[in-house]
Amino acid sequence: MSNMSVEDEIEALHKALEAGKKDLTTAQAIGSNMEVKELKELSDKYLTDKAKRDVSKVSRQLTAMEKDGQVYTALYLAVQVRNGNEDKGVRVISDVINELSKDGFIHSCLSPISSLALVRMPLVTQSSVVFSFVLVPGGENDRLMKKYKEVSVEEGELGKPIEDLSPKLEEGEFLAEVTVTQILGMVGGPGKVKELIQQEIDQYLAILPKGTVVREVVDCAVTGLFIPAEVKFYNPIMSDIKQVNLDWVRHGAMIDEKYKECNLITGIRYTRRNGRELLGRDNIKLSENEANGEE
Repeated sequence: MSNMSVEDEIEALHKALEAGKKDLTTAQAIGSNMEVKELKELSDKYLTDKAKRDVSKVSRQLTAMEKDGQVYTALYLAVQVRNGNEDKGVRVISDVINELSKDGFIHSCLSPISSLALVRMPLVTQSSVVFSFVLVPGGENDRLMKKYKEVSVEEGELGKPIEDLSPKLEEGEFLAEVTVTQILGMVGGPGKVKELIQQEIDQYLAILPKGTVVREVVDCAVTGLFIPAEVKFYNPIMSDIKQVNLDWVRHGAMIDEKYKECNLITGIRYTRRNGRELLGRDNIKLSENEANGEE
């Protein structure tokens, strides 16, 4: 983690951007290893001339005070999009900045419209957050956050997705998230992790319909005390299913003076492609009413 203050981190980010760097690793900016890109070419397409002038006034601090005593504080704007769809995010952020500029609320800009490439998470496609930070009158900050609640965020938040971030699936493909506890990974090393993940996959294969095969296993970012992976299965009979989850508890017993453990499956949940959970009374195929959009 970086030992830099927030002000120093922002200063480092602006210096790098002003030096003409197109790409900037967040390791330089905020102490991680992801990539930040200023989206000037895209933002120039959507920002008004006045908004461009307003955001061109770069601030070096999170709170600014004018000579007349007016305090300006940061309004954080951020949304999530699929990688490659940054244009959508820029358009949404630009619309808000244009309104703020028109109403005379922008004092200066902490960060121009930029994107941050996010780490790969289970059941979420590779995505980015598009963001910009501007200074607005402190007395208006809460009101503006409520007005632009779909875009404004607290400091450090990633913002809401403005499009479906589910991985794209071919017909018959569906996903599952499998995890291995960090403790087992630490004890056994990388080889043990792969072995344990395969054991989890084998449990799915033992329960899922005959003919189910594994198409892909994606290692995902570790954000907690579990090591996650995303598994893509395929079975044509599961064409209406997009996700499956096994519920289980860890169980153990002494056998021949040795303690042995296993997973006891307590249930399995299926999520259909329309987002609804498959219940016991349902058919996998859509009913005629659902196909017509009726409940």
